[in-house]
Amino acid sequence: MDKTLYHNELRRIMGQMRSRFGNTPYQRWLRHIKFVSFDDSVLVVSVSDATAHKFVQNTYAKPLLEIWQQTYPNTTKVVVEYFPLHASND
Repeated sequence: MDKTLYHNELRRIMGQMRSRFGNTPYQRWLRHIKFVSFDDSVLVVSVSDATAHKFVQNTYAKPLLEIWQQTYPNTTKVVVEYFPLHASND
């Protein structure tokens, strides 16, 4: 499928995550999550902040997976990567 489709789906889901967790966690941890890839079972996203990397993986990967599975039920995992340069590649 088209990468743009997945990118847009992630943006929609981030809106749901903002509603679920509130504006402060969204602004601090979630708003900078970027789509990297999806291979029908693993969603890969990235963050550009080293501090946020493990926190996002440990705190938000499971809820992100649960919401993503509503559209892509065969998804088994969300991987959060640390990629410091993605913010300049938007």
